[in-house]
Amino acid sequence: MKTAQDVTSMRKPKYKEQKRGLDRWFSRKNIRGQRNKTERRAQVNTLVEIVPEGVRALEETQEWEEIEMAVDSGATETVVSEDMITAIETKPGEAMKRGVRYEVASGDLIPNLGEKTFTAIGEGGQERAIKAQVCEVNKALLSVHRMVHAGNTVVFSRSGSYVLDDATGERIHLREQGGMYMLKLWVRNPSFRGQAKQETTWWP
Repeated sequence: MKTAQDVTSMRKPKYKEQKRGLDRWFSRKNIRGQRNKTERRAQVNTLVEIVPEGVRALEETQEWEEIEMAVDSGATETVVSEDMITAIETKPGEAMKRGVRYEVASGDLIPNLGEKTFTAIGEGGQERAIKAQVCEVNKALLSVHRMVHAGNTVVFSRSGSYVLDDATGERIHLREQGGMYMLKLWVRNPSFRGQAKQETTWWP
């Protein structure tokens, strides 16, 4: 006949075995849970931001484009190349329609490719409207001939060179660089809205 003590002693091993089994089960479950969390975390870490092309283009667009123009007394026309002031569209102009070409220092003739019309801001905050002809040049040229006919006096002097507005007396100073007189300007991208002045002096 088995006593209560015998029955208790017979049950203990079975209980311990069940407990060890439960411990192993919870341990495996915990490991799988941690592994799943790690995998999900790894998936999150590999997320790549996808920006729509139109938004990316807008973010990369600069509001202002800087251009340096050589003030040239030998240039009969103010000119820029197609890849200058890229925010401004080149449009067919009267010179292009007439088949105008320009003779460069080498004697070669280059065709007129259209024109760009834009408003530029000088280093002193002066605002000027400029119409530049487009052709294959490696430097932007601001024609003294054109500025004089637009009502300006251009002064080249050791004591300081500048463009004088005959009507207002306003001066725009030039900087000598490598034997040339340079004018630094900033052109605003038309896609950025801003309040424009009602009257702007033209340098045609």
